[in-house]
This record gives sequence, structure tokens and C-alpha cells, in this order.
Amino acid sequence: MAKGLDEPQAQSMTAPLVGLNELRIGSAHIGNPELEPIFQLMGASTIPETPRAGWNFCVDAVGNCLCSIAGILES
Repeated sequence: MAKGLDEPQAQSMTAPLVGLNELRIGSAHIGNPELEPIFQLMGASTIPETPRAGWNFCVDAVGNCLCSIAGILES
């Protein structure tokens, strides 16, 4: 909000970080996390077909998210 973003904009911008945290939580606990909503938070319409594709998608989504946040903070 301090940079002029309202709450929905900020949540949309940081959604990949939320998704990454959900993957971390799912990995740390017994059971399987629901992957579809997690990848939707990161901007995917479907779950990547291979673990490598999923990893690449996560890295790209989080990297883009951090670049967007840095751009907002620099402006």
C-alpha cells in the first residue's frame, strides 16, 4: 500500500511466493499437497508434466515475481 498498490494488486503480485511457500509446507509434512491450486497461484493453467518442468516453472514465476517487486520498490 505504501507504494500505491491496493491489497488485491499486492496479493496478485506476490501469489508466486505464496505458491512457493505452499510447496515448502507440503514438502515438509506427510501427505501430498494439492498441486493444481499451487501452480495456479504461480500463473500456470495446468500442472507441469514433469518434475523438471515444474521446477523450471516455479523458478521462473518466483524470479519474475521478485523482479516485479524490485521494480515497484525502485519506482
